[in-house]
Amino acid sequence: MKTGLFKSGKQYILTIFFVLVLVSCHYTPLQKQEKPPLDKQLVENILIEMYLLEGKVRVYIYHETPEELKIRVSNEINQLFERYNITYKQFTDSYSYYMSDDAETAKKIMSDITNKLIMLQTEQTNKTKQVDTLNK
Repeated sequence: MKTGLFKSGKQYILTIFFVLVLVSCHYTPLQKQEKPPLDKQLVENILIEMYLLEGKVRVYIYHETPEELKIRVSNEINQLFERYNITYKQFTDSYSYYMSDDAETAKKIMSDITNKLIMLQTEQTNKTKQVDTLNK
């Protein structure tokens, strides 16, 4: 039974993030002279949270039906945009702008995100080791 849920859930996750990428490509990038609605740092922060959400969703696959998972992911993405007080369109317009601006900008954004995620993982690993040491 869990194998079926895993396949459905995994397909659902891949579909969500694939749709996210496709939708962001759907929007016509802003003209080069236009400023995007969100600054680059904010877009990076949102993308980091989306990657973290993807990690959480991988855990939910084992505990929820595909329908429950769909609702949870939708709610979490909506909460993310509400927390930053932005719309999905603002995010996708900005994402498209920065990713199509030039290859160096896109590489820099992805490098910054990767470095931040590695730093967060290292911090979490260190916290876990500290708790383990205290419990021994």
